[in-house]
Amino acid sequence: MVSSSLIDGGLPNELGGSPIHADFRNILQIMEHLEKQSSDQTQTLLQVLQQFYEEVPQDYVKAIEGLIWFIHRGAVPDTDQPRTPSKRKAYDFTQDANLIFSAFFATYGIDLADIAFLHWWKFLALFESLPEDALIRKVMYWRSCDVSRLSKEEKKHVLEMRKHFALKGSEQAPQTIEEVNQSTRDYYERRIARVQERQK
Repeated sequence: MVSSSLIDGGLPNELGGSPIHADFRNILQIMEHLEKQSSDQTQTLLQVLQQFYEEVPQDYVKAIEGLIWFIHRGAVPDTDQPRTPSKRKAYDFTQDANLIFSAFFATYGIDLADIAFLHWWKFLALFESLPEDALIRKVMYWRSCDVSRLSKEEKKHVLEMRKHFALKGSEQAPQTIEEVNQSTRDYYERRIARVQERQK
């Protein structure tokens, strides 16, 4: 795994001496590619590595680990912790793009469509710091709250909003941000395991 010393003195713009494309739009595209079902997973991983690194490192597996490390802001998954079952996501960067863009503009005055560059780690920090009155935060609450603890009127409202803002292809119970991050890590780890198995 990539050393956390890479973030000393600022945000990482290279990994192991290899310059990377750290703009949030590039990382969102990479995540979208990785989440799509593909008949050739190895080819998909090669493509995203070429999109992430200016020059892909020779050690293929470490290059993938570096990408995952970067996506999760230097977090290293704790394999000793029990895994939570997969649940429906509370948000989706693609499906919720309009809500996120409007929240960034209203809160920070940042136009995500026009900004020349925004580091992925800065984007995540700003996203997580959006105020509770931002519509995207309300939508995340509606998707994830426990309606059994609400009054009859509140429950009715939340269920109506949950239906209105339902994510496509998400049939399971809602998820917190932490659970989304964990399930995403699990997904990428399974991808790496498949690649390592093919290299044996």
